[in-house]
Amino acid sequence: MKVRCGNFKMAGFISCAGGAFTFRTSSLQERRAVAVNVQHVARRRVGPCMQGYSDSRPLLEYFESLNRKPEDVERLRDQASVIVGSGRLGTFLANVGRGDDLVLPKGGLIPPDHPGPVYACVPAAQLETVVSACPESKLEDLVLVQEGAVESLFRRLGLQDNTRAHLCFCIPRLGGKPREMVAEDAADEDDGLTLVTGKWATAFAERIERAELKCSVVFSQAYRRGYFEKLVWLSALHLIGSVHGGLSLSETAAQHRDELEDLTYELARFIRFGLAVSLLHGTADRACLYAATMAHVKADVREDFDLRCGFFYGFAELAKAKGLESPVPMLTDYMEDGKARGLIDW
Repeated sequence: MKVRCGNFKMAGFISCAGGAFTFRTSSLQERRAVAVNVQHVARRRVGPCMQGYSDSRPLLEYFESLNRKPEDVERLRDQASVIVGSGRLGTFLANVGRGDDLVLPKGGLIPPDHPGPVYACVPAAQLETVVSACPESKLEDLVLVQEGAVESLFRRLGLQDNTRAHLCFCIPRLGGKPREMVAEDAADEDDGLTLVTGKWATAFAERIERAELKCSVVFSQAYRRGYFEKLVWLSALHLIGSVHGGLSLSETAAQHRDELEDLTYELARFIRFGLAVSLLHGTADRACLYAATMAHVKADVREDFDLRCGFFYGFAELAKAKGLESPVPMLTDYMEDGKARGLIDW
């Protein structure tokens, strides 16, 4: 299991008392004093400046991890768990467990006194059913593995701070061996791209590593980067493959690499400037690696439309209603031209 830390930028005051780190945001008077001092320094020296962000959550999350006691870490390791859903992922998680998990169908009542995590292995459209059957005391223990543009769904259900996993492996059939998407890191070593963040992150990572899969425990900032990158892969691969006659994802990446590079660049740029999340260099390369693990999947722009291409197309429609150009013109052209020629529909 790999633990990754990100960079944290914010203004505030940090102190350590009694061995525990604390953080407090600055008062208005303190911020004004800092601003005056910065202006004074700026008059004396001109040079590159660093952009600051006001979101304190990444730094607070970091200091919470420093304050975590050893007994808390041990308590949150892999253990008897509740698994909701007996599809490919739910069955896989149960198979790599210790044999003491409780496996429930979607809508099955989750025991309120169960001490372990609750893996919600259901599609995004069925997540609300799981939440309805979950006691309030166990809501914070839900582990979310849904993909696509699901952040607004998580917020609506009050799950935005839950454990979330960005999966970069696939299970081609029920009970089958998982196929992992692997890239080369800076040290030229195989580096798994599966990420997990939140309360039960260590437990999840330990569990899937029993299947010899790689998983990195990260802070939420790094998780969101992976989350949005996979959204780009899914949207680009399914759209391009669909307008070219319903190719498999692996055929799409192999036969239309130039188009894939252009579209992933466009969507990544929109996420950077529209949603303030910067994706790492090499998004198209990783999209091809992802496609190689999904050779059995046919491109279908209609599948989970609102959670993939429809997420980006919604911004194009909003811009059009305001008399503005589409922020994602290539995606817009492909979708509208493909629909006009009867190649795709939604």
